[in-house]
Amino acid sequence: MNKKLVKQLLEQLQQEAKDPQDIGNMNLTNVQIWMKKEAYEDTTIKRVMKELKHIIRNCDSRKPEEVKLFISNKKCEAGRKENLVEAYDKVMKSLGLNWNKPFYQRKRKKRRAPVSYTHLRAHETVLDLV
Repeated sequence: MNKKLVKQLLEQLQQEAKDPQDIGNMNLTNVQIWMKKEAYEDTTIKRVMKELKHIIRNCDSRKPEEVKLFISNKKCEAGRKENLVEAYDKVMKSLGLNWNKPFYQRKRKKRRAPVSYTHLRAHETVLDLV
């Protein structure tokens, strides 16, 4: 390949890797229709709509960089941030756009060991048994 073609391909790849500057007004109805066509469950669609409304109320949802900034500065658990990113990702997919979505990983909660019925009975008093 010649150098000019390689340079052109590299520029094209760099342009594709950038987030869109402005995606226009977010139409939630179109996102819902797209999700329905993609066979998402109604409960998932409802949750995504709730998350998108939160994004719309709190930042300029037309600009992916502002959405990323809003989510990163939000005082909440990583799981909530992950839900917001995934909701906005549905918008981008419905518009056929690519973006560099941030990664948030949920913290694993320590599981409680189940307690046996016998163990529970051992803590009862005479008054509880009457």
